Amino acid sequence: MNRFLACTVLVLLLGILKESSGQQSAGCTMCVGLMTFAEPLAPTMAELDLQVVMHAYCNQQSNMQDTCKALVDRFMHALYDALLAGLPPAYICQIVQICDSS
Repeated sequence: MNRFLACTVLVLLLGILKESSGQQSAGCTMCVGLMTFAEPLAPTMAELDLQVVMHAYCNQQSNMQDTCKALVDRFMHALYDALLAGLPPAYICQIVQICDSS
């Protein structure tokens, strides 16, 4: 897949994930669940090992599996750093603009 196509897909995925009309979107809910799952694991794992475990979590998200994996792949370094810094899961999802800050 060329870079342009990959970027286009990512932009579309992020658009789908963003919240709409003040309600928490499915993407936001998935992101917060993923970060809550990864939160206790991050301090005990290397970044690449945590990425593998997060992909396993994504495999359990039947309706959002590909979106979840795209989120992990695109933002892994930032997610890992935020988890190690002790940021709350919902705030991490706001940082990567999956959840709205309001």
